[in-house]
Amino acid sequence: MSDHGAIVGEVEAAYRNYVEVFNGRDASEIAALYDRPHAQVIGEIGLSIVQDDADQQGWYEFVMAHLDGQAWGRTEIDDVWVWPLSPTLAQLVANVTRFKRDGSVLNKATANYTLRRRDGTWRVILSFPLLEHGFGLPGAAVAS
Repeated sequence: MSDHGAIVGEVEAAYRNYVEVFNGRDASEIAALYDRPHAQVIGEIGLSIVQDDADQQGWYEFVMAHLDGQAWGRTEIDDVWVWPLSPTLAQLVANVTRFKRDGSVLNKATANYTLRRRDGTWRVILSFPLLEHGFGLPGAAVAS
């Protein structure tokens, strides 16, 4: 049986690596952070499933076009919460700050992910969009 604390540490480290890699904008490195299939839920679009590498490339291009349209430059983690659901499944919620290329704040948001450990590596299997700051956690748990 896996140790709860170890899972929390592993998942948090995986997410910190995820943000670092995402900030680097390398499509192949980002693709390695996601399991296949993986799903994303976007309010206006609904559920989309990424089945294979071709879908992953299309997803990457869609996301980067959206971020480029906002002059996004990087994301920084403010707070992280991890809930192990099993030895191989965990939920992560993080408050983040997204910055524009000029260094100004684009927005503060809440990121939501479900990760699965397979072959010793934690990868994203479900993601929700970055939500406006204050959404995504019960009011008492939201850091200010």
